[in-house]
Amino acid sequence: MSTQASILKVENIVTRFHTQDGLVYAVNGISFDLKKGELLGIVGESGSGKSVTMMSLLKLLPMPPAEIVSGTAKFEDQDLLQLDTKQLRKIRSGKIGFIFQDPMTSLNPVLTIGYQLAEPMREHLGLSRRKARKRSAELLEQVGIPMAESRLGDYPHQFSGGMRQRVMIAMALA
Repeated sequence: MSTQASILKVENIVTRFHTQDGLVYAVNGISFDLKKGELLGIVGESGSGKSVTMMSLLKLLPMPPAEIVSGTAKFEDQDLLQLDTKQLRKIRSGKIGFIFQDPMTSLNPVLTIGYQLAEPMREHLGLSRRKARKRSAELLEQVGIPMAESRLGDYPHQFSGGMRQRVMIAMALA
């Protein structure tokens, strides 16, 4: 057992949805402890609560109908579930990122890939437009997108599914 401090310690998260047919418990008491240098993969059947679990941690679910009933998600000595929207926005874009299975639900179809990569770096890292564009191209190259510089002006529908997934990985790295 590692004595290293946790980066993210999740305890007993319970998330439910209010529906016309009553309460639906989507996440029932999940807990995990992630330490520096570790990777975490959440796997399970379709509909088993993988995405709802991760979205619960950063309060990305529409509330209502979603409701996080109990639990804690400690990150950098703060319980993410107790933070307000402004505090969470800084963490969402600057410190914690998720790569969801379907990138088309995460990418905006009317914004270029370059804009979607560069804008968070400008906002959260204070990069100039030129530096953010350069870093965006570097990230696309890093994840194996050919001709990265020229692809920055393309839209999500101009990328294959696998390439869109790589764009999401580049965004998480940014």
